[in-house]
Amino acid sequence: MKSGYQLIYQSEIDGLRAISVMLVVLYHAGLPIPGGYVGVDVFFVISGFLITALIAKELGNGTFSLMNFWERRIRRIFPASLVTMLAILLLGLLIMIPQDLENLAKSLIAQAMMLSNVYFWRDVDYFAGSAETKPLLHTWSLAVEEQFYLFYPPLLVALKNSRRWQINVLVGLAGLSLVLSVIGVAYRPQAAFYLLPFRSWELLLGGLIALYPPSITSRGVREGMAILGLAMILLGGLLFDAHTPFPGLAALLPCLGAALFIAGNLFEKTVAGRLLSWRPIVFIGLISYSLYLWHWPVMAFMRYLYLPFNATNASFAVAVSLGLATLSWKFVEGPFRKSHQIAGRQRWLTNLKPRAVVLAGISSLAVMAGLGSVILWRKGLPERYSEAMRLLVDDATWNGSEWGATKAEIHRSTFKTVGEFKDRFDFVVWGDSHALMYYEVIDEISKTLGLQGYFIGVPGGPPIPNVWRGQNRDYVKDTQKVIGFIKESGIRKVLLIARWTLYTEGYSEAELHFEEKGQRLEDGLIRDAESPQISTREDARRAFTNNMGEMLDQFEQAGIRVWIVKQVPEQLGPIAMPWLFKNLQFPTVPLLGTSPERHRDRQAFSDQCFARWARSNIQLVETLDGCFNAQGRPTLTAEGRACYRDNDHLSRFGAKYLIMERFDEVFEAIAQDIRTESLSENIQIPRASESNREYSDKF
Repeated sequence: MKSGYQLIYQSEIDGLRAISVMLVVLYHAGLPIPGGYVGVDVFFVISGFLITALIAKELGNGTFSLMNFWERRIRRIFPASLVTMLAILLLGLLIMIPQDLENLAKSLIAQAMMLSNVYFWRDVDYFAGSAETKPLLHTWSLAVEEQFYLFYPPLLVALKNSRRWQINVLVGLAGLSLVLSVIGVAYRPQAAFYLLPFRSWELLLGGLIALYPPSITSRGVREGMAILGLAMILLGGLLFDAHTPFPGLAALLPCLGAALFIAGNLFEKTVAGRLLSWRPIVFIGLISYSLYLWHWPVMAFMRYLYLPFNATNASFAVAVSLGLATLSWKFVEGPFRKSHQIAGRQRWLTNLKPRAVVLAGISSLAVMAGLGSVILWRKGLPERYSEAMRLLVDDATWNGSEWGATKAEIHRSTFKTVGEFKDRFDFVVWGDSHALMYYEVIDEISKTLGLQGYFIGVPGGPPIPNVWRGQNRDYVKDTQKVIGFIKESGIRKVLLIARWTLYTEGYSEAELHFEEKGQRLEDGLIRDAESPQISTREDARRAFTNNMGEMLDQFEQAGIRVWIVKQVPEQLGPIAMPWLFKNLQFPTVPLLGTSPERHRDRQAFSDQCFARWARSNIQLVETLDGCFNAQGRPTLTAEGRACYRDNDHLSRFGAKYLIMERFDEVFEAIAQDIRTESLSENIQIPRASESNREYSDKF
């Protein structure tokens, strides 16, 4: 196989690497480069170009072997990657709570198997706020490259004797991958972003330039190609954002830009090429791999500690990343790659035979996977904490999800129960995750009173018929199923519990800053069953008023008594995790509580609706008592524990500490109703007694 391009060192390629990595780094630092993620696509094109040129050169002179190729890849990739993974694991052991450490261990195992892109495809949206605290998220792109280089070199070997077959196969594969990417963005955006079949065209594009370099004699054309290519890359970084359908057709802008720049500088540097050959820029390019490895964990752990990413902290993160990258490049990458840089006892690092290097690389990955497996086996190593700290971890992690209703349960009307096990059911609780946070409170009170109920808790699912939100149009059918079940069950006591303001007002500004980054305010709003994809606040309020009001009218006609539990105040930031970090003496954000005035303003619309709907069979349950002290300050912690899990959900402890008395009153009323209805049946129902109820040890 012969390549029209003879591989030589080109400083402008390192300059292009510098542009690529800084786009990514500044984007992740939260600076105003909303499409900086396109730097990864430029990396793919550069990688395809350089690796293909190297393989073609060795195939042409008969020196290529797969063992030598993978040995070079291992020397290039593994040492710095392993050091970074080990550092991330050690910091995770120090900082992360058990369930987050378990997730880190899963991603560590996936990366050791070169499958982290598959893991994150199934686990997290790259642009979601939850992704910002995944220290190994950035390894998805490394996995894409390594998967590509498992099949690509053997393919080039198979095609080396037929130039016609070579170009047909490679162009065909690139075209097929691009078509899959365009289709995938529309129908499977997560898969299109993370997985190799949707990304391989970008690497193949670089490879095709190396194999079939354009012969352009006009200097003016080459200058124009280089400038246009660089402009296309920068435009992608400035014009795209988290809502741009990507990769798909949009990825053509940075990828073709990279191709144009490379092609324009193949045989002679252009003005743009000389600009990117400036030594400080080239240096960033030289450390670009280590910089890519280190920058994201630095930022992820800072965000995990809820440190605000203002200009000062963002600059600090970038500076630390550059420092770590320089050390990694000099003391880890270099010694394993170039024997002339080391001497004496260290020379063995580069004198190892290819098979030994490959075996060492595989063994090191096995060790990392083993460490991750131990953490999973030990369930995140909770023994790292004292008993008091474990309670704070519980405040930060328990969300009642084990009591949530699945779609299958809703479809079959086989709901979870709460309270004392007996033949009859006395009430139904229907709500979203705010209902789940009260499950254990309701369960304890119900058992004390001898009551049993159905518990229907759907995270993110408002207890309102004929509405939906997000992408879940099928939720309309789920609400109809629940309404039908309540009517047909004969149960005449219903509690409705939800985060009502989310559905009428959308996400709060504080939440978009801390918890739901990447979301928009309107993503929390509900829509009518037949409404379009986009909903405004007015649309959501109309849907709330019409559908909730109609349901309450139907319940009244059916003789069903309803308790609407009003929501607790939404705080201005997370509570439990910063409180835990403060107790562990880690730097973190201060606890940010709301005020009674802000809470009333946020709740104003839903409160007006509730007041209008209140009648003899529809009662409102206030949750404000205890949530503010006499001075109007929010009750965020008590008895050394966090009352809130995040900014709007109570912790297990907080639900009991702040709200239990309100539920006592509700269930006493339910019990009294049942006594009255059941006198002729001589059913005895005990009264709740504060004097004989004690908090369980786990609280």
